Formats: sequence, C-alpha cells, structure tokens
Amino acid sequence: MNGVCQQMRLIVKTLEDLSVAAARLAPVLRERGGVVAMYGSMGAGKTTLVAALVRAMGSADDVSSPTFAIVNEYLVPAASGVLAVGLSDVGLSDVGATSDSGGGGAVDAVLDSGAGSVAAESIGQDVGGDENPAERGGESVFHFDFYRIEDPREAFDLGYEEYFYGGALCLVEWPEKVAELLPPDALRLSIEVQPDGSRLITLE
Repeated sequence: MNGVCQQMRLIVKTLEDLSVAAARLAPVLRERGGVVAMYGSMGAGKTTLVAALVRAMGSADDVSSPTFAIVNEYLVPAASGVLAVGLSDVGLSDVGATSDSGGGGAVDAVLDSGAGSVAAESIGQDVGGDENPAERGGESVFHFDFYRIEDPREAFDLGYEEYFYGGALCLVEWPEKVAELLPPDALRLSIEVQPDGSRLITLE
C-alpha cells in the first residue's frame, strides 16, 4: 500500500455528477489500494459512487449493493489498460474554490457533468479490446455492505482479514458496523447531503 492520502473535498451538484467525482477519486484510490471506509446516510449515494468508481477503473461488471451477500467482487483491468482522461475533460471546475456547502470550507473542485458529459461517458473505457479483464492481468476490487450485520464477529465468517489486509482495494459501506476491525490506515470517504441537494465528498 502506498503513502498517506491528503484530504480531498469535492462538491457534486447531483447524484448524476458522481460519475465525474469518480474520475477524480478513482486514480487516487487505485494507486493506494487497501480499505476505504465509506460513510454517509441512507440514500446519500454510497452505492452509486461505488458503481461509478468501478466503472471509472474500467470494469464492465454490474454493480449492486451486496446487502445480503455482504461482499461483491468486481474485476478491473490493469491500471495501464484504462483510458486516461484529463481533469479538464470531465467537468471539473472552480478548483480551490471556497464554497458555502459543507460549512463554508474550501473545496478542491465543484463538479458538474454538464460540459463534461461526453467525456464522462468515456471514463474508464478500456483500450485493450473486449477480452476479460482477468486475461489482461486484471485486479479485484471488493465491495462490502455491512448494513445488515448485528455483530462485528459476523465479519470473521467472511475471513475479513484476507480482504482488508490483502492489499486489494476494498470499498466498505456502513463501516460503523465493523469499526473495531478496520485497519488503522483505512481511508475515510464521507458523503454529506447538503441543504440544496448537492453532495460534499471528503476523502482523508
């Protein structure tokens, strides 16, 4: 796992704009790997963001919340096989702006898929053809949803340590349910719904 990630704060105006946020977040998460604890209220957009992240990484797998299975596995192509998209091409604007959202703190970008919608559609398109990602030396991304567990010990039945400490990227919804099992170096990604319906995304 690579070094500590500096804080990143993004504002997305609508849930549809989460695909643009994913273009900004995916390279950071992909490079670092490990556990990403995703916090947010019901309906904040956690699963939607996971789907956008997996797609931004080049996977063609269908993403759904593993509410009952607890964990889903998605295959993504090797990083070198993912189409690189410049930040200016995916609707990023007002970098370093100060916004009233999220209590008036400075944000890294206000994201709007409007101008960048065409480019956003191409995010994560693989340039290596139609073959299975695993055949190109692909990697696994694991998606957890601990919403329904009643006791953290249920995670032991999954063999959680193999996932959390195996080096693969693990996107974890409802990490509050297994707080004591999270690695100390897990990243924290929060999605906060603002009064105007926008989302403030903080990665730290």
